[in-house]
Amino acid sequence: MVASHDGESVALDLALTPELIEAGLVREVIRFIQERRKSDGLDISDRITVAYNALPQTLAAISAQDSHICSEVLATSLTRDQSIEMGENELGIALTIKKV
Repeated sequence: MVASHDGESVALDLALTPELIEAGLVREVIRFIQERRKSDGLDISDRITVAYNALPQTLAAISAQDSHICSEVLATSLTRDQSIEMGENELGIALTIKKV
């Protein structure tokens, strides 16, 4: 994509690489966990444990970045639990949160 104005031009590569897609999924998982924390009445500073189940693409992103996700959401553990029923959301993730 190229845009020009007053003799200045800017070009951006808008191709989505697998790495960019993974990074976006990780940000959305973090947002999802933080929103669940808020809706469950937990404070932003509470340490938590997270159990989750996810669709394959989301699962791969979580697995690749689990320590980053834990540090962002103050989770002491982030564990896959296949017994959690998948919900209907754009991320393909379902989870439970517990305060430590």
